[in-house]
Amino acid sequence: MKKLLCMLFVFIMSIGLINAQNQSYTYQKYGIINQYTNNMVLEVDDILKFTQNKSDSFLIQISDPLSAKNPVYTLVVSLKGYDELNEQYVYIGDAIEVLDKNQALIYKGKCLVNSNSKLDIYLKNQGCNYEETYDNSLSFSVYFNKMKTDKEGYIPQLPNSFIRIFPIKNKSKEEIKENELRNEKRLEYSKNEVEEIESILAEVNIEEKLQSIQNNITDYYRNKTKDIILNTPIKQLLQEKVTNKKATLNYDFVLLIDKDKNVSIIKDKRIYNFPYYNYNEEHPFGEYKERKINPLMLSLKEECRNRYFIDGCTYYKADSILFLDNYELHQNINFETDIIGVKVKGENLKYYSDENKISQFEEVHDWCSKNIIGKGFHYIHYIIIDSKLYCKEINPNRDELEYLKRYLK
Repeated sequence: MKKLLCMLFVFIMSIGLINAQNQSYTYQKYGIINQYTNNMVLEVDDILKFTQNKSDSFLIQISDPLSAKNPVYTLVVSLKGYDELNEQYVYIGDAIEVLDKNQALIYKGKCLVNSNSKLDIYLKNQGCNYEETYDNSLSFSVYFNKMKTDKEGYIPQLPNSFIRIFPIKNKSKEEIKENELRNEKRLEYSKNEVEEIESILAEVNIEEKLQSIQNNITDYYRNKTKDIILNTPIKQLLQEKVTNKKATLNYDFVLLIDKDKNVSIIKDKRIYNFPYYNYNEEHPFGEYKERKINPLMLSLKEECRNRYFIDGCTYYKADSILFLDNYELHQNINFETDIIGVKVKGENLKYYSDENKISQFEEVHDWCSKNIIGKGFHYIHYIIIDSKLYCKEINPNRDELEYLKRYLK
């Protein structure tokens, strides 16, 4: 390791001499492809520096802007010839790759650089234009070979074996100034748009509207849950011993606020899951419903380019029309249900139930006291959904009666 550090020190000193004597140019960002990016160009805001030593010898460094003195890649290459078959200039030299910011893990080896043009074009800001398609003719590829580390006790891992680098042109002072003015105008426009959107939202009382939609959809599926339970055959209902049962609802919608401040849903999607009593045999992935209620307005929303994030919601604006996009609601509908026996003798009520306890027994008792008519033995089906009680007296047939007698022992 000491030997490697000494070599690195000498290498860095030589770099310093090169920088002091020769022409160089630094790019503030570049695009890169390596063996991990599946041929996708990733834009990187790191420093890419070219320094020309002799006429055909170059030092290439890539480093973090905050630690430019410690390059991630350092290549020292010289021109070896021209590959006529592939129409590329070929450079060969030494390479260092630092895989640890503390310089504790350093790979050193050889490299081969291929470029459509000689590397001295990159001393003249000849890179790809910012925000445009990357051009292979303005790029160079690096192949690493025999990269090794001398770190003691460390099992070598292969660093990048190939990278293609696309220098991106630095903007001129005039371009930077124009971009700053453009951004200032964009920010001012966005500020005015947000103020107008917030004014519209306050006028229509959006929080109250969203709460009303949430309450309505939740009430609908609470009632649906109750109806499923009430229509489940007695045997099937009592065979399932799961406690803390719940149905789930996922609901999202697109909301329109028109120029007259009317609020309406123009698209919605709901997924309701009730995985009990074999209900999921008919709906193994839940009940799925999706509606496009107003395709015309949806197409208008798709044309809106600017979007604004306000209070956790995404809004689009088209003139005086406003869209709230994909508002999501996730709701667990928790329930408990069972059938109990109630024996009426005089004014006394005696209860018979399975081993599961009734979580809201006082409310069940109050309902039974007010609604059971006549002495004798009664069967009551109760459901507690999100702490709200529903009760119903049932009249089991002969088979169900035998099953209930065994169940309530």
